[in-house]
Amino acid sequence: MTNAATLTGSEKQINWADDIRRPVIDAADAYIETQQERLDAPDATEKAIARHEKDVKQAQAFSQVDDASWWIDQRHAIASQGAECYVQLTTVSQFHCPTCDATYYSTSATDKMKCSVCGCTTEWAVRVQ
Repeated sequence: MTNAATLTGSEKQINWADDIRRPVIDAADAYIETQQERLDAPDATEKAIARHEKDVKQAQAFSQVDDASWWIDQRHAIASQGAECYVQLTTVSQFHCPTCDATYYSTSATDKMKCSVCGCTTEWAVRVQ
């Protein structure tokens, strides 16, 4: 497993989340390796290289998700799609609450989230690149 972020949460959450994320991180590592081989191909076009670099960056994002509850919330999607498909089809975004400094991860395209720390419900989240 790649140098994955240390999970945060209760001990029970961390143990459960680690079991859920391990196959996803392994699938992401395999996907990154495959994408790297495509990047190194002599006939790769600039457009293909840009796409593959984006795919690699997205796959690497899974190893940075440190919130155990996020992994637990994703367990059904991971189980139904399988780790390999989940990695290829899911975009993970990190958001930051400017009010209380909380960090969240989401697979949603929306910036509307309710902060569980300070409770603000407006479009507070700022997407972290």
